[in-house]
Amino acid sequence: RPLALDRHGLWLRAADGDRRVGFGAPVRDLRGLRGACRRLLVSPAPGGVRGA
Repeated sequence: RPLALDRHGLWLRAADGDRRVGFGAPVRDLRGLRGACRRLLVSPAPGGVRGA
């Protein structure tokens, strides 16, 4: 799954591995998060986003 939600924040599954994105996330992670959400909206995959 490209995105996985848990109670601690949002995990982005990227080429370099999973990165945790939370309230204190660096700008580059937030930028990546926007890109991931945009790709998800353009071509949503079943089960791409899930709540934990």
